[in-house]
Amino acid sequence: MRQITKKIISALQLTLLTATLQLLSACGGDPATNNAPASIEDDVTQEQNTESESEQEEPEQEEPEQEEPEQEEPEQEEPEQSSNEVCPEHAILCEDFENGTILNPELWQIGDYWSIGQGRPLDEQSNHFVIDNTVAAQGSQSLHMRWAGEYGTESPGTFQNLAAIPAEGDEIYLRLYMRFKNLNFPGLHPYYISAVGSQDKNQPYGDQLAFGTIYQNMSTNAFSRGLDMGISWNEARNNLNSEEWFCLQIHVFGDHQDDNDTEHDNEFIEISINGEVIPTLSIYDGEWIVDEPEHWSPFYDGSFWRFGFASFASQTDADEYWIDSIAFSNQEIACIN
Repeated sequence: MRQITKKIISALQLTLLTATLQLLSACGGDPATNNAPASIEDDVTQEQNTESESEQEEPEQEEPEQEEPEQEEPEQEEPEQSSNEVCPEHAILCEDFENGTILNPELWQIGDYWSIGQGRPLDEQSNHFVIDNTVAAQGSQSLHMRWAGEYGTESPGTFQNLAAIPAEGDEIYLRLYMRFKNLNFPGLHPYYISAVGSQDKNQPYGDQLAFGTIYQNMSTNAFSRGLDMGISWNEARNNLNSEEWFCLQIHVFGDHQDDNDTEHDNEFIEISINGEVIPTLSIYDGEWIVDEPEHWSPFYDGSFWRFGFASFASQTDADEYWIDSIAFSNQEIACIN
């Protein structure tokens, strides 16, 4: 009886196990692993988690900086600077008075105030301009200019360039250094530096524009093309000192397009002292008016430049000054540092 009962129980257990396996198989279970499928909610949650993980930005990887090849910049030409040398390369004529004890006859000649550019050779040296080895703006020598008083008033009182100065575009720059014994400036209106034009159509003694003095003040004087006048700088004694060098720059522009030009008259003379333009010594077109011809300036191309004592210089009191480091050019020449 007991054996029959055990057999019945074993058969029931086998039937129940079989039914269970069939049920699991119908629901998609894996009898080999006994893992039931996840619920629908679990599937949705798992999918959202997967999308969320995919949306997370991966940390940016810093790429190593790569050096860009250097680009060769095209060479740019620097603007031409004013030279501050005693004798720059672009100078037409320069003089430092260092070579010898007399004026160089290869550069200079005796000037004649009453001539149109003509001079005469330096066969004999004048008592009015002598080489001085005791004072100099640069180097060890300068030229001592002296007139009247103990030095007398016998001519010649001026010297000038031997060869005419060419002026490209009718424009010239002159730079030199000056030093006055005193600032009394004797005489009515002496010309210390004067430009004599290459044409003589309008004045019997040439067209002249000069730097000098008038009534004991520094001045720019004109004896040229219908003009006989001057303008003065009354502040010289307040800005300069006796026996002290200063840099003088003279910039002239004649605006002559040809010998018969009467249409281009934008001429000027500009005077600077120690690098500063002096307005009351500078004249621009329209400030000096002449009727005929249009130009009041000399022809600077082929001009002669005289240094010394011309026009109405003193006949009694001594007038003394020194010059050094003369340079002419068609480009600006700066004062020497």
